[in-house]
Amino acid sequence: MKLLNKTKRACFLLLVLIIFITITGCAAVINLTEDDDITKSQRQLSKIPIRVGIYLSKAFRNYSYELNLGLHMHVNIGPSMSNEIEKNINGAFEKVLIVSELSSKSQIENVDVIISSEVIDTTIRPAGTGYAGIEGVIKCKWTIIKPNGEIVYTTTIIGKGTDDSLVGMIRVRKCFYRAMRNQVEQFMLESMKSRWWEHMNK
Repeated sequence: MKLLNKTKRACFLLLVLIIFITITGCAAVINLTEDDDITKSQRQLSKIPIRVGIYLSKAFRNYSYELNLGLHMHVNIGPSMSNEIEKNINGAFEKVLIVSELSSKSQIENVDVIISSEVIDTTIRPAGTGYAGIEGVIKCKWTIIKPNGEIVYTTTIIGKGTDDSLVGMIRVRKCFYRAMRNQVEQFMLESMKSRWWEHMNK
């Protein structure tokens, strides 16, 4: 009975959201903003003593996911994820530079490695049986290379986030914000666990 009620509630909320957008006839633009429901880690780590460049393409920084379910939404993922990446990498390494062009020798000669990311896929789906919410999914490929192009570390990560807020647009924003945070946090944890910087000169 509880599962049935949750399913009915999820269907009702989705219907209300579709009707609202249809009536207004406008495309909704959703920017991923800080989610107060997420507890922020206060742990401080010693910074790794290497020089890191961050390269995020223009397409990545401006990446927007268009959602069409009888409604039209633009979810601006790239700007927030770019900021999150820069914040996390700055907190982990001793010296961090933003690389705007991989072909720029004056930029890449001042770093030991370059970290980059690209979005492979983004989707939204029901969160699962027994949960009357939705799940945002962001899949990214991460690559760490030396200035000469040699690959030091690479991985593909699927970030996920769920929410069951009553208001549809808030629900979409929160689930994708959490998916974005989960994506970056997973990369940092996996790459730190691998300790790739210790094997660079081997």
